[in-house]
Amino acid sequence: MKYLMDENMIPDGTCLRMIVGTNEEESWQGIEYYKAHVNRLPDYSIVPDGYFPLIYCEKGLLDIDLSVEAVSNTEADIFVTSIEGGSGRNVVAGSCSAELVCKGFSAGETVKLLNLHSGITACACGEEVRVKAEGKSTHAMSPEKGMNAIGMMLQAFSELPCTLSIGDFVETYCKTIGMTCNGEKLGIGFEDELTGKLTFNIGVIRYKGKDVKMEGNLRYPASMQKEEIWQALQNSCREAGYICMEREHLPPVYIQPDSPFVTRLMNVYRKISGDTESSAFTIGGATYARAIPNAVAFGPLFPYEEELAHEANECISIESLDKMTAVFAAGLRSLLELKS
Repeated sequence: MKYLMDENMIPDGTCLRMIVGTNEEESWQGIEYYKAHVNRLPDYSIVPDGYFPLIYCEKGLLDIDLSVEAVSNTEADIFVTSIEGGSGRNVVAGSCSAELVCKGFSAGETVKLLNLHSGITACACGEEVRVKAEGKSTHAMSPEKGMNAIGMMLQAFSELPCTLSIGDFVETYCKTIGMTCNGEKLGIGFEDELTGKLTFNIGVIRYKGKDVKMEGNLRYPASMQKEEIWQALQNSCREAGYICMEREHLPPVYIQPDSPFVTRLMNVYRKISGDTESSAFTIGGATYARAIPNAVAFGPLFPYEEELAHEANECISIESLDKMTAVFAAGLRSLLELKS
């Protein structure tokens, strides 16, 4: 933007505006406040929070909270006193920990059996057992790329040859969610040709001796209505004994891929990058393109680069920074010539 300004490339009667949102990963309060108070929204916007060449459609997003009363079996062989895992609903849980007290089953045998599971480590101190599951964290828009530590731990618990104090919950979780990531066990395994399969992620779990609290995120096909997804989800949760509450909903976004807006940006990308093979596409992620009319996610990740969003060592290369700067400058200049 500064380059275009310094080089006098901003035509009279037009302007560029940088809008900086500060809580895109949570409730979007900043951008909603801005929209409610600004005199005029931009005619066209690019959101540098996606991929090149361009994203013209994003799935619908639904954040939910699940809770269930974990009825404790007082006659159980093993008492689960706590479970805690995950860092956020929109991130596949990379770790999960639990504390157990063994009564009718050997603590040493419990440790031995749990340690047979990949990614699970357990140790005993008297009757108490501490368990840690280490999975792989990744963005919830593509949970299949990760390994959910919450599911790993509960699956390991379900295979113990003894009774657990919250065995009913563990069994229900494995039956309705488990290690799946498309919601098929919950009866919401929808998909469409445009955006593919629904994705479902339990990113956080908390249990301290009474109710189990979970935070979930799902991305549903752009051709579907939220009400259809919600009804199917509520029916399944009711049968499973979960209380399901909506926390946030973002409807799908769609911009015609052959519109002058998209065509201009695609032409700029192809000319500067030399990539004439890649096409505009759809994603399950949620960007600020949903917040403002006539907005698309445009960069910054190039097709040949590894996706590191929400992972350890998230970064970009200097070479990519240089190239994307050229693409953005040319893209903005082209949009300044586009009449609304």
